[in-house]
Amino acid sequence: MRKTTKSNVSFDGVWIEGEWLPLPPSIMPVVIVKGSEYEMGYQYGRQVGHYIEMVKDAEWVEAIKVMHSLREIERELQAAEQLYREIRP
Repeated sequence: MRKTTKSNVSFDGVWIEGEWLPLPPSIMPVVIVKGSEYEMGYQYGRQVGHYIEMVKDAEWVEAIKVMHSLREIERELQAAEQLYREIRP
């Protein structure tokens, strides 16, 4: 299981499961897809799935640095979810 903590994170990467992974750049790659919504989503996930995982790990690292506890992170996520429910069409 992957685990990110303050002790295995640096400015440019994270040490996970014996492997140094670079943190992703601040922009997403250009991905070309076509077809139905499902087909496009599938194609997108196949093309950038590893990148999406790296971004997710980087976000967890930042959350750990800033909030210091899982309970605090959960509260922030719940607040964001409530906001999205209020503003979505």
